[in-house]
Amino acid sequence: MAVAYAEDQNGAYWKAHDHAVDQCRGQVCLYAIADSFGLSPELVDVDAVEVKCQLRPGEIEDDLEANGTIRRWCTNGNKPRRDSIEKIKRATSGEVDLEIWLKNPLLVLLRQQPPSIHQLNQYLEQAPPRIRKILLLEPDKEGSFSHHNPERRTVLALRNTWCFDGFIAMLCLARRGEVLGMAPAHALPAMCAYDMFPRVALKSPLIRLQWRRVADCLHRVFWRRIYRGGISLQLPLEVLIQRVERLALHPRSRYKLQSGRLLSVEDELSWKIKWLGDEMKRLRAEAERKKSHKLQMNKLTAMIDDLELKGGD
Repeated sequence: MAVAYAEDQNGAYWKAHDHAVDQCRGQVCLYAIADSFGLSPELVDVDAVEVKCQLRPGEIEDDLEANGTIRRWCTNGNKPRRDSIEKIKRATSGEVDLEIWLKNPLLVLLRQQPPSIHQLNQYLEQAPPRIRKILLLEPDKEGSFSHHNPERRTVLALRNTWCFDGFIAMLCLARRGEVLGMAPAHALPAMCAYDMFPRVALKSPLIRLQWRRVADCLHRVFWRRIYRGGISLQLPLEVLIQRVERLALHPRSRYKLQSGRLLSVEDELSWKIKWLGDEMKRLRAEAERKKSHKLQMNKLTAMIDDLELKGGD
């Protein structure tokens, strides 16, 4: 594979990852329900909400192991059952349909297996107009979209939105690069997502409630990868955690961006010309090495042939 996982990521590793994503799913459900009642997910009384949604009778509200409850979704990673989904839908007057929340792009993108190209493109097509405009992704007269791999400048402009919708679009670009087997198309969006996460995590209630767990999942899937040729992307989780904690205390603090600065059009062109020049030098040097190696091999072959002839005599 052109974009592979680290070699030490075995079955047990991914089983733990799936459990963490399942716990994230439970927290997403809690957020949706609490928000519909006008409650803060961080301060919500889960027991009271479960009773209000008739997920369990009030007289057994101390039974924290009641099957199918919100508490078990968040701690054990249980998936909401159909009857629970219907009860919550009725309790919120149809406002919360967990069937929709269970398909939230964040949860899908966190899984080990990437979504299909069709699904990733669909997520991008469903992005808010502001995000699609940056990506130059607008429907034609017939409502069809023409997808392309955005240039560096476009990807950095998307990064600079520092918003949840832009973050989800960035994850989609990274996973699309993975599916297409294009290392650069994965690496830059992955680095941008790494840069975006601290600010998005603190602003988005969907992530803020569980930002540490989400960061762990993102690190496994996006920020620890190996590309063809042995090149690796290793973005430290510890540094990311420190940035979130520092931003929580000092919202105006800054940190070094892994994905680089957004340059002017002129500077971007100058950078590309320099990069192309350096790449040409590298390719020429590689060609010379191969040519030298081939000449050496030819000499060795000739020497072997000569020795064989003398031995035959």
